[in-house]
Amino acid sequence: MSLEKLKLKAVLLAMVLSAQQYNACWAQNIALASSTIQPPTDSTIDSESTLKGTINNTDPSTAVNKIDDLTRQVLLKIVQIERFNINYSMNVAKQGRWKGWRYAGFQEVNAGMGLAGAIIGTANRGSHLHTSTHLWTQVQESACYIPMIGSIIGASAAAFEFWVNEYHDIEATRKGFAPHAARKYVQDRVNEINALLDKRDALLKIESTAPALAGHVQVDTAEGKILDDLRDQAVLEFERFHVNARKLLAFQQAQYFFDFTKYTLNAIGYEFAYLSLHRHHRIWNYRAGVMWDIAGPIYIAGPILSRLIGKGIGEYHKHFLKPLTDDVHDRSMQTLQADESALTRACDNVAPPTTTAAIDRKEIYLLQDKTFSDEISSGLKSRSKAKLTATQNVFGGFFVGGLKLAQGILFTIPGYYTAYHTKTIRATRVTNFDLFAASVTQIPATSYAMIDTFRIQVQGEINRHKMLKAGVHPTQVAARRLKELNEIERKLTKGHEPTN
Repeated sequence: MSLEKLKLKAVLLAMVLSAQQYNACWAQNIALASSTIQPPTDSTIDSESTLKGTINNTDPSTAVNKIDDLTRQVLLKIVQIERFNINYSMNVAKQGRWKGWRYAGFQEVNAGMGLAGAIIGTANRGSHLHTSTHLWTQVQESACYIPMIGSIIGASAAAFEFWVNEYHDIEATRKGFAPHAARKYVQDRVNEINALLDKRDALLKIESTAPALAGHVQVDTAEGKILDDLRDQAVLEFERFHVNARKLLAFQQAQYFFDFTKYTLNAIGYEFAYLSLHRHHRIWNYRAGVMWDIAGPIYIAGPILSRLIGKGIGEYHKHFLKPLTDDVHDRSMQTLQADESALTRACDNVAPPTTTAAIDRKEIYLLQDKTFSDEISSGLKSRSKAKLTATQNVFGGFFVGGLKLAQGILFTIPGYYTAYHTKTIRATRVTNFDLFAASVTQIPATSYAMIDTFRIQVQGEINRHKMLKAGVHPTQVAARRLKELNEIERKLTKGHEPTN
């Protein structure tokens, strides 16, 4: 054989071997792409021996077992999200048992000392309306420094509760419940669920090629819709808990900030009123009036602004959840219930031996409902109302703030005009009459604050005992639901425990 022929054969042989190797690599890559849409990362997913391999080469009988295993893994992921949701609701915007009574107690002291000062001032100035030059100065000074001390106590309590909330938020962050970390956790679980569902859909197509497995296909198709519903309901549940908790925290922090501000201004105003008497210069009445002119609108606007801030923060966090929730808001509980009914009909139409796994899971699906999350949300909302005081309500803010503004105006007028800074009888009488009226305005304001704050706390305690008796207190509902989830997880992992 000539040398040219040998070279030609060698070249042809190399080309054939290269083509075979290329085809083998190409087929392997296609197989891997089909079987590894998104590799699961959680420890609950079985070893890759179950999911790995070439789906296109899976026979229909094997696909049945793989679909069942993937369904179980998806349900375990949904249980993880729901358990996270419950723990999130219990740790973010945490409300201590005695938080409401503690804050209300300090504000009752604040209002009580304000009432005492108003009564002393009204009695002292009222008894000298016609003898203003004989006003008991030392008694009137006590009518200023007593409510001043009360306002300092009120401002200190507001600052304390503000930082208690911050401390609880830091603790929640350490547990993995910070906004970004929480969103990432749920997003990661959803991505893992979607990867498993994609594999399940691919195997379902293979299963449908066998006429003998028509019953399985019917049941597995119905189950697939339910799995989609359950995933979406878990995501919507996280959105509710996340947004409501962040809204409540922002609402409370704004309230405490406004309370701290108005009580601080109130204390400074009483200090200036005291200095007017102590230094015998009525310009300090003007300065006191200005403080109350500022504090009054804060009393009025604080409850409204704090609610607007809370709503704004809720919308802010809802915006960052859009990538997670945009496609699931049209999923209602009616959709889930309809799909559960479809599963029941599918199971009834197929002989029991071929649908054992689906029938066993039916009771698990029925446990996945929205009732418990509604109970928790309702209980948390009711409990947060019991943490309010009178002036943190819109009506209370308008009533007390309006009277505080009137007090400020009545102090501002005689303090501003220099004609009333003299020691003439007319100037003294006008000043005494205006400041008497200012003291009178504070009696109904502080009385209302004391009575309504106590009413709110008593009503909150009554509601708490009713919820405990009915078994719908948030802590009871959460504990009950966690127990249900543990039972669901036990059923799903029974017979699938890893062996050493």
